[in-house]
Amino acid sequence: MPIAKLNGVRFSYSVTGSGDPLVLLAGFGSSMDFWNDVIPEASKRFTVVTVDNRGSGATEYNGPFTIDDMAEDVAELLKKLSFEKAHVLGWSMGSQIAQSIAILYPERVSTLALVSSYLRRPERSSFMLNGMIEAVKEGMPLKYLSVPLKAMCFPERHFIVKKRTVAEDFGYSVDGLADQIRAVDLYSTEDNAHMIMAPTLSIHGSEDYMVPLEFGDALADRIRNCTMIRLRGEGHNIMPSKYVESYFSFAMSHGR
Repeated sequence: MPIAKLNGVRFSYSVTGSGDPLVLLAGFGSSMDFWNDVIPEASKRFTVVTVDNRGSGATEYNGPFTIDDMAEDVAELLKKLSFEKAHVLGWSMGSQIAQSIAILYPERVSTLALVSSYLRRPERSSFMLNGMIEAVKEGMPLKYLSVPLKAMCFPERHFIVKKRTVAEDFGYSVDGLADQIRAVDLYSTEDNAHMIMAPTLSIHGSEDYMVPLEFGDALADRIRNCTMIRLRGEGHNIMPSKYVESYFSFAMSHGR
């Protein structure tokens, strides 16, 4: 994957397809690979840009960072790629980055899509994630962080089908994950979500335990003319295939 040197970061990204630019932003602990299943179809309609956020994937950085720092990374990358505007879709932590881009760089955003999103992260989820990171730093194997994450991110039917599986290797460093959690804990759009002017689509699952549905509704209520899609029976980790066609219709109807 190509590397862009910007903001003191070696930023890993990928570009594929043709058409209006579409930036896909993954959530906590996820790399650009999160979008692999949807890229082939998306790239028929858009020039798809995926990135490794600071703290995950191949992106290299030094020191703590904020959500706004990650938003600036994306804005600088779009500038480097000579894209004046882009559709921006973010899931979970990626939706916070997407909100920041829309607030700080409104002229760069054609449309905004916020999946499993919120104004401020739920206290329960922060309590769980920070506690698990502390346990890893005190000696618990990192792979066991996957157990509570899956329990919080997937609906009941996922476990009925999968039954019990062993913990899975996480693939990233605990320091990167801790830096991402710190950035999420410090970020809130409670006071400025109303500043989002781009046409916005809010997507949320009815069985989201990590970020309950009312958090997504509260965010959508702050954004002018926000379109909502609520997916019955879906959890926090909604596979893009569940909403991608509806999203394509939304983004393409608004054009640039």
